[in-house]
Amino acid sequence: MAVITIARQRSSGSYVIARRLAEQVGYAFVDQRSMDRALDLAVLNDDWDERVNQPRGVDDLVVAATREVVAELRRVPGTAAYARLLRLFVNTVAAADHAVILRRGANFILTGRPGALRVYVHSSIERRIVRLAVRSQFRPARAADIVASEDRLREYFIRQTFQRDWSDATAYDLSIDTDETPAPVAVGAIVARVMALPGSVAPISSSV
Repeated sequence: MAVITIARQRSSGSYVIARRLAEQVGYAFVDQRSMDRALDLAVLNDDWDERVNQPRGVDDLVVAATREVVAELRRVPGTAAYARLLRLFVNTVAAADHAVILRRGANFILTGRPGALRVYVHSSIERRIVRLAVRSQFRPARAADIVASEDRLREYFIRQTFQRDWSDATAYDLSIDTDETPAPVAVGAIVARVMALPGSVAPISSSV
């Protein structure tokens, strides 16, 4: 029984690691885009929870977490502060166990929670700029601007929301430098740590 949070630097290769990890251990994969989409729908549409009995492309776990958000909005109108809804969402996903959460701040929300493994994926700024430039076909200068801007935004969000430094090593149980660690090796390292958690069972798949 575990929930894995993955914090990251932009273009550090974390998405590939998180997806492969979820597939290997058979956990649900919940990323920032699915959370933000669900939170936006919950805030903007009072009847969202009634309209997702047959959701398309929306994970059951995301649906369940969003219903909790909708219920909270109805119980206390005007509580649409993003940080509050984010905490509710992450805690609901974590309560179900067996999830990989790729979302900024999730590690701070689940600090001290039994069965939570908090991973930080990072890389040198030079490597991140190259990855983004190649993947998105940006000029290096444009990629460098985006990476620097994302770093500033992440730092600001974490400091404003949790009053913490997003790169503080004490906020994570495992740190992975993708300059030195290929994705398959990174996945294997995380799986090994998950297996060491109390109550953990062997992953469904052994392939990466």
